Amino acid sequence: MERVHIFGAGRMGLALGQALAEVEAVERLVFCGRTPDPPVHPLFLTGVAEWVYGLDRPPPDTTAVFLTVPESDLPEMAWALGGQGPVGAPVPAFHTSLGLSTEVLAPLHAQGYTVGSFHPLVRLDRSPEAGRRLLGAPILVSGERGAAAAGRRIAQLLGGRVLELPVTRRPAASAAEALILRAA
Repeated sequence: MERVHIFGAGRMGLALGQALAEVEAVERLVFCGRTPDPPVHPLFLTGVAEWVYGLDRPPPDTTAVFLTVPESDLPEMAWALGGQGPVGAPVPAFHTSLGLSTEVLAPLHAQGYTVGSFHPLVRLDRSPEAGRRLLGAPILVSGERGAAAAGRRIAQLLGGRVLELPVTRRPAASAAEALILRAA
C-alpha cells in the first residue's frame, strides 16, 4: 500500500489521488495546499484524503511525493519543501510537468529525496471522474533509479502503460503532446 503526499490540489493532483484511491492503492493520502479548506471533492468529503494547509514534511515512511503545482511554481515549491529539512530515508519525489527536467527538484535531492517525473499522457479536468482517465493511461516516467522504480510501480498500480523517456527528450515530447491534445 502506498503512502502518498501530494502538493497541489489542481487537476493533476486531484485526479492522481482519486485514481490511487479508486484502485485501493493508498494506505495514506495527504494533500498540502494554499488554502485553509480543501477543495470540494469526494476525496475530502469521504475522508479518503487528509488536507493540510501549507507545507507538511512527509514522514520517512512516505512511498511517493508528487508536486502537482503549475510549472512556474515548481522551483519555489521545491525550495520550500526542501527547506523543511531532510526526510531521513530516501523518499521518491516527482513533478508532473512534461516540459521540465528533474533539475527543478534539486533542492529536494539535496535533502535526501530521489527525484523523478511522472507525467500521464491524458487530458484532465477538475471533475471527480478525471481520476478514471488515469487508469490504463500511458505514463511517462523518468528520473533517478529509486524514483523511476517508484514511478513505474505507481503507474502499474493504475494499470498504466509505462513509457520511459530520457530527460533530454522531454522538450520534444512536450511539443508533440501539445499538438496531439490540441487536435483531439
